[in-house]
Amino acid sequence: MSAQQWTLLPKATEMTDPTPPTRTSTAIFLAKSGLLKLRRLLRDARSFLPRLKSGDKSAYPYLIAESVTPLWVEKSVTEKTLQLGKVQNLRVALRHFQSVELPAGVVFSFWKQVARATKRRGFVEGRQISEGCLIPAIGGGICQLSNALYEVALGAKLTIVERHPHTRIVPGSASEWGKDATVFWNYLDLRFVSPVPLLLTATLTDTHLIVQLHGQTSVVTSTSVPISFNTPFRQKLSVEDHSCASCGMISCFRQERKEPTHATNGAGNHGEKTAFLVDKFREEWGGYLRENRQPQDVLMIPLDGIRWSRPPYAWDCKGYAQIETATLTTLKRAYTSRKLAEQGATRQTALLKGAESLAKAYARKLMFDLTHLCIDQNLLPFLWKEGHLGGRRYTVLMTRLSLDELQRTLDTASRLHPESVTLKDFRAPQWLLEAERNALAGAAQIVTTHPLIAALFPHKSLLLSHALPRASTALPGVHVLFPCSTLGRKGAYEMREAARDLNLEVTLGGKEFEGDQFWDGVKTRRANSPLPGQSVWNGAAVVVQPSWVEENPGRLLSAIAAGVPVICTPACGVGGLPGVLEVEAGSVEALKAALTSILSATPAPVAHPLLCLPV
Repeated sequence: MSAQQWTLLPKATEMTDPTPPTRTSTAIFLAKSGLLKLRRLLRDARSFLPRLKSGDKSAYPYLIAESVTPLWVEKSVTEKTLQLGKVQNLRVALRHFQSVELPAGVVFSFWKQVARATKRRGFVEGRQISEGCLIPAIGGGICQLSNALYEVALGAKLTIVERHPHTRIVPGSASEWGKDATVFWNYLDLRFVSPVPLLLTATLTDTHLIVQLHGQTSVVTSTSVPISFNTPFRQKLSVEDHSCASCGMISCFRQERKEPTHATNGAGNHGEKTAFLVDKFREEWGGYLRENRQPQDVLMIPLDGIRWSRPPYAWDCKGYAQIETATLTTLKRAYTSRKLAEQGATRQTALLKGAESLAKAYARKLMFDLTHLCIDQNLLPFLWKEGHLGGRRYTVLMTRLSLDELQRTLDTASRLHPESVTLKDFRAPQWLLEAERNALAGAAQIVTTHPLIAALFPHKSLLLSHALPRASTALPGVHVLFPCSTLGRKGAYEMREAARDLNLEVTLGGKEFEGDQFWDGVKTRRANSPLPGQSVWNGAAVVVQPSWVEENPGRLLSAIAAGVPVICTPACGVGGLPGVLEVEAGSVEALKAALTSILSATPAPVAHPLLCLPV
């Protein structure tokens, strides 16, 4: 039967007089299914069905078939919790469908790929058809995935080895058109085989399930014909009359153990439940969370920084329904970080592993009814890779350029300064780049204080104002301050060349990582700690940081708050603030012109010691 012929099936009739199941009928059903499971196990023991592995998507450039189905179909409030459970079950199942390679002639088995749906593996109660009823069951709802797989297999004209239709029709589902494939572990399976190598992908957006088959060529050539299965005449289920969540049949034995269902959220509803997954505290993020939190929301923080007097994690925990921490993970990360070198690939790799550990700790506490997440950018790619963002709307708190943009920028700087070790000492693995790229593309909103980042997402970015620290006005001076460590990405090479050409003395505010002789030919001095009651910026005529990339412009914000002029690049993200003069990254001539402009207007020095940032 071809895909076009499904519409000729007889119209299903509505079931209006349901007969409630009994304990006896259910016991008979379970006994029969147990025997069928045993038979399937014995049969499969005689044949080898592999679990398919991931393949390279770039080797399969052609889209052969696609299925796009909505996640949220029931409008009934009583059914909403089961729909949330279904989406969670799809989320868990899809972890086994990340670019799965289907070799030619190898049988694909749904249950071999997914394995049994259990609570231990993260599956929850969703809606399942059993004995003519729509009942809550662990793993319920994953038939939406098997339906979609069957649809793309038909679209690609693959050989269907095994397929079972649902015993009843749920209005609006694939069963209404005969394009459904029910699965029930392990004896009701979906199996098909392709004559050529294909790549199978399945993803969740916040609104749809998308299943695709990709090929090495644009056409699947097959010498066999897809096997047709007769779809019997089936009665249509009324969701209101046949769902345990809403049928109201108190004579059914299942009602004796059923607890009231309270659905408080759903896709797109203003009663949406949000989880905020954050890392280190920033005043701007703290303000954003205070303005957007709701009483039912969840806050996930590394540890309670206010309770343990840890300012880097001083999140306000008031006003949330639930607070989750990852204290042991955070302490382990801090201990590991202290043992590492201050710069280099080893440190960057360890920081990524620390972010991954925190993301996994949070993921274990994500309840299935959370339909909106607000996520720190550092955690984003790891949550995406494990499938925790599927079926959810999410917002990203973004502090730096994407890894793609960041590495392109560093590559540009490295070509200008090939002698720099720090500009090329680390590059993220390809899977991490792809995970963050895909996650950012799927985000509903990007929240940032960085104008350059906001410009990269013009249709979905929210640009917050910087929170300037409290600072006393600094005493003016004539000194040029480079406030950060000597690193290529901080613009150290441009600063050195400009200082040489203009014969400037530069005050250094950090350690040197570009070599002991880096500042040869430039007059330099070390920044001193300020005396009590005095500003760290005393004596600075201008603060200069011509960075190629910058994630935390805290020192520049402190200088701006103290009224000290700042020269920096757009990469620093403080453009538009008072006293800021921006120059192009890598342009020594632009930097020299800016320095000349500010220093020529600097008054005569006041007799006081130079007091700047501590080393």
